[in-house]
Amino acid sequence: MATSLAAMGQNSIDGGYVLSLRGDGFGSASTDVLGVTVGTVEAISVSWNSSTLVQVVVPPGIGTDLPVVLRRRDGLRSVPIRFSYATPVVARVVPPFLLPGIGNTLVTLLGNNLATRRSDILRLAVGNYECSQITVFNSSAVSCALLAVDLWTTSVISLTDSVGARQSFNGIFIGLPEPRVVRSRPAVAAAGDTV
Repeated sequence: MATSLAAMGQNSIDGGYVLSLRGDGFGSASTDVLGVTVGTVEAISVSWNSSTLVQVVVPPGIGTDLPVVLRRRDGLRSVPIRFSYATPVVARVVPPFLLPGIGNTLVTLLGNNLATRRSDILRLAVGNYECSQITVFNSSAVSCALLAVDLWTTSVISLTDSVGARQSFNGIFIGLPEPRVVRSRPAVAAAGDTV
């Protein structure tokens, strides 16, 4: 049965790319293969190429170390081979900073492999603040409402998906930008001068 697999894509949670299963005992005709599951989800399509190669179109999903199992018409199943969807990556937050003390502010996270549907996200937090009203637009954009933020914080965004995997993203700035002096005039001040 299946001994190796190779994805022809970036393992995006959107699915839709080809996964090649290589091994032996895949039958002598396409009708010998009943289906292939990735985790608990049936592959979008299955293409029997030979007794040693079957290609499937990966369904949308999340998770790591998921079993890929081929089922034959005679009831035999392959030993699971492991597959992992890509982990979420937050590239930026819009708006890039928030005013402290203003509650229920809508924040949008932009990146890759964030979620395919609302049920993919178990918990979303920015720093110590839990997000509410989470909306998944697509796998690259998720929004939520923050009830409050601290003044001058660099927050860690943590996203816990529905299979319990937690991803943290450091250094994303939320809060009022810290004040900084770029240059002062006059360049030299005497004692008692107002600058």
